[in-house]
Amino acid sequence: MSNNNHEQCAAELKEIKSKLFALSGMVQSLLWTVGNSDFKQESYMKMLIKQQSDLQQKIDYICCYIEVKKQWDEEDYPQN
Repeated sequence: MSNNNHEQCAAELKEIKSKLFALSGMVQSLLWTVGNSDFKQESYMKMLIKQQSDLQQKIDYICCYIEVKKQWDEEDYPQN
């Protein structure tokens, strides 16, 4: 994978991460506005937060992997 592809993937993942964070905030705000007195709403909110957290961890891992891979590629194939 070329450095250009790495940079494009990293940029797209950062955008996804940003949108995911914003969406999570909107969902939490909406659920709190509706009210979480009902057990189903509270458990639903916890499920959404867990899913968001799981996705966030996966995205963080992929971003980290891309950065490390990019460094390895630069060390193995310097562009002098």
